[in-house]
Amino acid sequence: MNIEIVKSSLLIVEGYDDERFFKSFARYLGMEEKVQIIPIRGQIGYRELKSVVFTSGFRRVKSLGIIRDANDNPQGAFQSIVNSLKRLGFSPPSKSGEFVSKDDIKVGILVLPENKKGELETVIAKVLNTQHSERMSCVDLYFKCLQGNGINIKKIDKAKVYAYFTSYPDPDKRLGEAAEAGYWSWDDKEFGSIREFILKLTN
Repeated sequence: MNIEIVKSSLLIVEGYDDERFFKSFARYLGMEEKVQIIPIRGQIGYRELKSVVFTSGFRRVKSLGIIRDANDNPQGAFQSIVNSLKRLGFSPPSKSGEFVSKDDIKVGILVLPENKKGELETVIAKVLNTQHSERMSCVDLYFKCLQGNGINIKKIDKAKVYAYFTSYPDPDKRLGEAAEAGYWSWDDKEFGSIREFILKLTN
């Protein structure tokens, strides 16, 4: 992995699209200059974390946060990161959303959504249902039509979020682009766990 670590607060996320999303969130919180966000292609595992930890600039890191999707197994996703951190000599937290400080470094894990199956888009779908209920009601009708015709969608929340994006003049935005374009308000309560995690990471 070709990266240069330049900040003391490091956030590791799944992919370049998530990187843009969390950069937008950090900017909203006024923390953009405090945190460096590193995207991992695919799921975050031992090999990927090792490549970050063994980067020469890692010695300046005082706070390390890892955010990943729950997918079909929230506890398994959390435990996978815990096991990887232990193999690398870190003391991981006992539950999602928490940080543990030991040996001059603070380490935290956040699995999204917390305590249920899904991914980052599951959180965003809830936000959109609250903030843009009229558009989302049309999206719901579309998926009810598909399901009524025997078409089952595996990742329904992700599909609904991207269907929502098509209601805008520029319909092919990715998640990070939509975040940058202001497709939702960051002050929604559904973003609470992410907000708290970033603030804990940078303070």
